[in-house]
Amino acid sequence: MKRLSQIVVFAPLIGLSLWACAKPAPVEANAAQSHTHDPSDPNAHFHGDYQSHSHGAAVAFTYEKVEALELGETGGGDVSVSEDYPSGELLLEAIDTAGVTVFGATKTLRIDMADGDTHAWRVDLQADRPGTYYVGLIATTAPGEDYSEAHTSAIRVDVIDPNPASFSANSSPSNMTTSDGQPAVILEAEETIRTTP
Repeated sequence: MKRLSQIVVFAPLIGLSLWACAKPAPVEANAAQSHTHDPSDPNAHFHGDYQSHSHGAAVAFTYEKVEALELGETGGGDVSVSEDYPSGELLLEAIDTAGVTVFGATKTLRIDMADGDTHAWRVDLQADRPGTYYVGLIATTAPGEDYSEAHTSAIRVDVIDPNPASFSANSSPSNMTTSDGQPAVILEAEETIRTTP
């Protein structure tokens, strides 16, 4: 009898728990709209410009591909930042990398958010070392007191060296052909042979 009363007491609690778990989660009004792509299409993520959407702040970055910069050259990228907030503050930050320096007054930018606006942001860059780099973009939203969310993205920057290192006359390999006419490169080498007595 005691076991039956335990089942009678716990059965409604288990049913209530299952019902609570099955309820759909509320949807935030400010959540960024997500999009999906056909996984079999290798160009599915290319929209003619670069866009980013993820969880976090209701912010999206859109930008054209940055033209390759030569070593020491300055250039930049124009970024559109769309936010979906009726009010608050938006803090934009561009982060340096090992081969690209972000400079200028817009390295950090504060913007007042209003009615889901789109904001233009110019990110000025200087090429420091050859290679491919990704300049980090961080958007932090503060729609209310003591509450903030962040969203990140990155701009790809290719830095090229217009004068790559060349070999000196003494170190350049000699080009020859073998006796059967095949091309051959003769490289200088040093060999040490030791014999034991």
